[in-house]
Amino acid sequence: MENLMRNLMILAKWLAGRADIDVCESNGDTACIALINGRRMIQIPSHWSYTNDPEAAELLEGVIDHEALGHGRFTDLQGRAKAEDEGLITFNSLSSAIQNILEDVYIENKAIETYPGVKANLKRTVEILVGRGFFGSPVDFAKAQPAQLLTGAFLNVLRAKLVPGQDEVLKANVHALERLMPQAFGRLWDDVLAIAMEVKNSRCTADNIALTVRIMKLIESVSNDAANDQQKGAGGTSDSNEVQDSHQGQAQADEDGPSEEGAADGGVPKHDEDEPTGESSDVYLGEPADSGSGSSNEQASGKDGGLKEPGRPEGQGQGGSGNELAQPSQQSGLSGTHGGHFGALSEGYTQDEIDAARCVFEDRNGVMPQTEIGDAASQEVERVAQSGGYQPLPEVAFKTGLSPEAVRVSVMVKSAADELQDALRTETRCEKSTKLVGKSINSRVLSRVRLGNARIFRQKNEGLGLSTAVQFVVDMSGSMQDRLHDGIARLDAAVGLVYGMGDVLDEYEVPFQINAYSEVYASLKSFSEDWTQVRKRRERPRICGGTVTGMAVQRALCDMVVRQEERKLLVVITDGDTADLPVLMSCYAEAREMGIEIASVMIGPRIGSIDALASAFGFKATSINVSSGLGRFAVDRVLEAI
Repeated sequence: MENLMRNLMILAKWLAGRADIDVCESNGDTACIALINGRRMIQIPSHWSYTNDPEAAELLEGVIDHEALGHGRFTDLQGRAKAEDEGLITFNSLSSAIQNILEDVYIENKAIETYPGVKANLKRTVEILVGRGFFGSPVDFAKAQPAQLLTGAFLNVLRAKLVPGQDEVLKANVHALERLMPQAFGRLWDDVLAIAMEVKNSRCTADNIALTVRIMKLIESVSNDAANDQQKGAGGTSDSNEVQDSHQGQAQADEDGPSEEGAADGGVPKHDEDEPTGESSDVYLGEPADSGSGSSNEQASGKDGGLKEPGRPEGQGQGGSGNELAQPSQQSGLSGTHGGHFGALSEGYTQDEIDAARCVFEDRNGVMPQTEIGDAASQEVERVAQSGGYQPLPEVAFKTGLSPEAVRVSVMVKSAADELQDALRTETRCEKSTKLVGKSINSRVLSRVRLGNARIFRQKNEGLGLSTAVQFVVDMSGSMQDRLHDGIARLDAAVGLVYGMGDVLDEYEVPFQINAYSEVYASLKSFSEDWTQVRKRRERPRICGGTVTGMAVQRALCDMVVRQEERKLLVVITDGDTADLPVLMSCYAEAREMGIEIASVMIGPRIGSIDALASAFGFKATSINVSSGLGRFAVDRVLEAI
């Protein structure tokens, strides 16, 4: 069971780091891409922690690829807001769903083209979601209302036809839809599909919005049966009743006299927006669109699924105005025709096709199937994610001075830790040395100049070198005030240990970080801080309370997985059982999966939770209950880990 456990937060950080995009925690339930302070960030629900579902890791990998390498690289996250501001469209449930589908096809193709490995991940994501009902089924399609059926058809057919690797996965659904759609929509299906297929030529989000406008405009046009009657008459296809209606309309126009528009509409009645809309179906084609969550684009632009036009009072722009689609402008490139559908229709639609279009258009604000694959996949992850009720540890900044006992321990540790250099060496081609003179400046250490350290020049070398990052996580819970057998407080021993080892790491210019925790989290030194200045302050975090090692290690590993060093080592110093053992075990599993070494330094008597970890992950559980020999003990634990 433990072998299946994955830590979702660490995994998300690692996957997003490979895509060179930042991850932040949010209070939502799904992962999404968003603009935060002008930067693109993937938001991950803060309560996502661990899971035993074997497919969760695959789904999360698909989510990150879709959001980071797809939307993060190729979507204009403000595209919808821009289109509405320009008067091109006011998004509703139907148009939002269609644009989601088109955008997803566009960004996934771009991601696959740029990063070929994404193809297999996205195919697997679709395969899992097909099994979990997101893409609907032939039985669902046969019972769906027209608007939902059209959306479900776009979702399946466009992916199968245009996204590499997904045709076989969606084969059964597409086969059913290819029989059903001509029966339900006739030529209207061929025409809207032809427009949607142009997404293969899209170059940006604006192109996909333009296609959405064209599709919606065509549906609206066909749904207006009187307008189509006249267009059919112009094409020589009207029957006697249509001719009679046309004559009556012309006679009425003659009686009333020419309008200011020159009677250009020939007396065609306008679409009655007060006409009752069709009832939305309760059929399941995946989860219904949730106006509270929305797609990646909707969240980023602050939209709620397109059900309310920004800037309008509540109740307007919902279908009572008749202005859901603005007339395309010449500059936008949306005013051209597609098969004659924006001017006079070359051929008339049958009454069944008109009725189908009317049903779709009238239900444009109804409940649509969910269409954003990133939302769907992350909702499946949400369903299996577990946290045990533990939330991320709040960060505090309280500091207090070092005790004389801690200083003495640090001196003993440093004298015993000289072997750490050899333990941390790794065979690598590296550029890690910095010197007083040279031809190339290492920008990462430029801050040293302000601190009086002029070793900022990079020196190239090959062979044995240090390419290692180290992080210490120190337990500062209330029990750390207890004393070891020789009378030294466990806390003083732990703090002395990290100070002594910090001196050694700094001497060899190994980047390291020190954090402390109990039921809160505090930083003593970040990777970017200069150790000399931290050492001069002779401080330690002042915290106490319970022991929540799992969440502390999770946070530490999230910092570690994005480091570029070839070797990563986490040193956990603690004295007690943790309240969140499942989270801690998922962290160890994730570290093993990603090649991060963990050295556990147990101060005090034997610890039950560490014995459980040792049994699960095959390492030796040992502890020390005196301060003398602590340095040697810590180095031995590091050597065991690496």
